[in-house]
Amino acid sequence: MVYQNILNQLERISFNHIDITESLERLKHQHIIGSKVGKIYTTAFDVQDQTYRLITVGLGNLKTRSYQDMLKIWGHLFQYIKSEHIEDTYLLMDSFISKYDQLSDVLMACGIQSERATYEFDHYKSSKKAPFKTNLNLISESLIELDFIHEGISIGQSINLARDFSNMPRMY
Repeated sequence: MVYQNILNQLERISFNHIDITESLERLKHQHIIGSKVGKIYTTAFDVQDQTYRLITVGLGNLKTRSYQDMLKIWGHLFQYIKSEHIEDTYLLMDSFISKYDQLSDVLMACGIQSERATYEFDHYKSSKKAPFKTNLNLISESLIELDFIHEGISIGQSINLARDFSNMPRMY
């Protein structure tokens, strides 16, 4: 999602077979997108007479980024997607992965935070809100190992179950 770091690693970035590298370079030089860890930046840009909504999240320094930073990045992104009620999301996965990262860690953090960051305790009241649901479309130049994401989702669901149990009153 933050393209300024990845632009130095990839020659061209495309979405739906449309080259968006030039637009992203312009946004980077205008400081419209940034790199502060977990900070969400949003803007719109035009490519071939079509407007796209671009949501970026700061990745920080790729050489020193920790697993905790990765959880923060994915958490803020999923919380933003939930708060804005975004129904269709296209994640350019290559932009999250650098040569300093383990692919499995990035994908596992994505799965964990997709559940954990969108958790909502209902305080034992019936909620009128529709449950959070988005269609995630993962886009990558290489094959994405979905097993790591599914494993992360299972861990995130387990964390949410523990949260539910910790909020239950004791039975005497």
